[in-house]
Amino acid sequence: MIRLGLLADLHFGEGTPEGAAALRADILAQDPAALLVAGDLTRRARAAEFAAARGFLAGLERPVLVVPGNHDIPRGDLWRRFTSPRAAWTEAGLPVADGELVIGSWAVLGLDSVRRLQAHLDWSAGGVSRAQLATLRGRVAAMGGRRCLLVCHHPLRHPPGFARRQRPRRADLALEAMGRLGIEAVLSGHLHVAARIAGRPAQVIAPTALSPRRRGVPGGWVLLRLGDGPLEAEAREATDNGFAARDL
Repeated sequence: MIRLGLLADLHFGEGTPEGAAALRADILAQDPAALLVAGDLTRRARAAEFAAARGFLAGLERPVLVVPGNHDIPRGDLWRRFTSPRAAWTEAGLPVADGELVIGSWAVLGLDSVRRLQAHLDWSAGGVSRAQLATLRGRVAAMGGRRCLLVCHHPLRHPPGFARRQRPRRADLALEAMGRLGIEAVLSGHLHVAARIAGRPAQVIAPTALSPRRRGVPGGWVLLRLGDGPLEAEAREATDNGFAARDL
């Protein structure tokens, strides 16, 4: 059984050192073989925030597949947002291209779903480009028959209670393509809640790892178990007495 950690919405720049230390301790206690980080490493895409996020991930001493989130490009500085949106990300030594992680009989494909501009007011909503969809078949084929998952920041399906939130552009087209290719689950963050949505592919959403902005909803991370059967997912939710497990 392969164990992977799914993290999202670390939002370095607004959390606390105590929260980061507790998160680190619980991840190490569960001992995942690798980490999948579904974006929003930072609050405002500042160099110091990226440095803190990179240091945190390096301290976990695990292979990491990381994709950006909407908070990882400038928000208020429109010049930087449109001309060099991922400059601070690149300067921190983080990958820009969609990457892959191969582990045993499984493979995880990274997909950058962040977009600089939307045709509606919610510029945080993200999207999947036609170019990304055009290359997806070849990326899956290159995994040599391994069972495939995909990690991106934005959920392609939303759980109950989020009907008013904009979904990523071309979400339905992407889901159809991924289903045809046999991708078993899309792993995301963005909504700051832990959830699992059945479908083909399934959707697994990680809660916010460190951000305190969604009051009354526990933060944490998701422990994935990959074996011969269906994908298993367990939310590791922060409490006053450590982390509590909840099956998704």
